[in-house]
Amino acid sequence: MNKNAFMNFLNDYKIFLNDVKKEKNKTNKIKKIIPNILTASRILSPLFIIPTFLTGNIPLTVSFIALFATTDLFDGLLARKFNSTSEFGKNLDPICDKVFAMSVIIPLITNKLLILSLMLEGIISIINLTSAFKGNNPRSTLLGKFKTCMLSISIILSYMTCFNITFKYINEFILLTSTVQFLAACDYLKIDLKKDIKKNIKKDIKINENNTSIENNYDYTKINDIKKDIINYKAFKDELINQYEPLKTDKEISKKY
Repeated sequence: MNKNAFMNFLNDYKIFLNDVKKEKNKTNKIKKIIPNILTASRILSPLFIIPTFLTGNIPLTVSFIALFATTDLFDGLLARKFNSTSEFGKNLDPICDKVFAMSVIIPLITNKLLILSLMLEGIISIINLTSAFKGNNPRSTLLGKFKTCMLSISIILSYMTCFNITFKYINEFILLTSTVQFLAACDYLKIDLKKDIKKNIKKDIKINENNTSIENNYDYTKINDIKKDIINYKAFKDELINQYEPLKTDKEISKKY
């Protein structure tokens, strides 16, 4: 993990904690905490979904999936309603989303098409994490949200087969979802590359400004040196003239006599 990205994440967490501590009203404190608690709860989803599926308790598995999916729906809504959005919450949300998506897809990897979806979701996670480590501050796009919606439907339809409920075009829908996932991955990669280009341009501008500043300082230094030389020359000239004046006077006196 990039050290700077990790330190920035910790710094955002500290800022969030300080904001909560500064809040004197207990109700407002709770309002600030609730959205992030809902977000963080999705990190625990593998501990509930995978074991219940492996033990064959499909109804309970589906119940857990629905419960954790609901937290993804309400954390953002509550954060905006309570005016408690934070950089920490924004950065935590995509991490928890990916953990939840993996925990839901892993039990279904017997379906080869869903293995493709799992791989594509992993690629998207790598792109976003790499972008975050570089400090590019990745955010969900409209295509990314559409991808998540389609992936959720594919997963629900796949779990329905466990109840002997089949959807005629489920494989075609999963393939369509994989296509959208691929396009979303390209979109996130393009955004990340654009941010890299902007950062490089800003760096070049700063370097040019610094170089110009150094050149200007160098020019001023040369001018000041020349001025000092002129002043020293004038002083030396005046000193010579002052020394010559008495000699000139003596010569004029001697000529008279």
